[in-house]
Amino acid sequence: MNALRPLLVAALAGAVAAGAVPLAHAAFVDPATASVTFSTGSLSAPSGLTVQKRCTLGALGVVLGAALDLSWTPSSTTWASGQWVIVTDDGGSEIANQSLSPTANSTTVDLPLVSGGTYTSAVRATYGGWSSAPATATTTGC
Repeated sequence: MNALRPLLVAALAGAVAAGAVPLAHAAFVDPATASVTFSTGSLSAPSGLTVQKRCTLGALGVVLGAALDLSWTPSSTTWASGQWVIVTDDGGSEIANQSLSPTANSTTVDLPLVSGGTYTSAVRATYGGWSSAPATATTTGC
């Protein structure tokens, strides 16, 4: 038997055994803050969005003026810092984008002077970079 063979086998066995043992994952706990907890919050969405369209028609049904009157119940989240109102047309183009106070419950949006079309209105509560789910409503134009 080769004199180096037991040493080589022992070295390989030690390397394999060391490699076969997974490294431990360490976790450190600071006893002074071990009882600290945190939670997440969410902004509740505004509710009850209703839309009334106002159309001023001229001779032969030509639209002379059009607007949407929106009203809703603001978010019940007391720490909301504002609200966003966005109105888009049926092609997805933005018609209006308004920033309102957190307690606002209505606004008016002027529409383009074209007949027909579908408009989607959305109101979201905001806080910093956060926003709630939207309250939405869809209506047709004049």
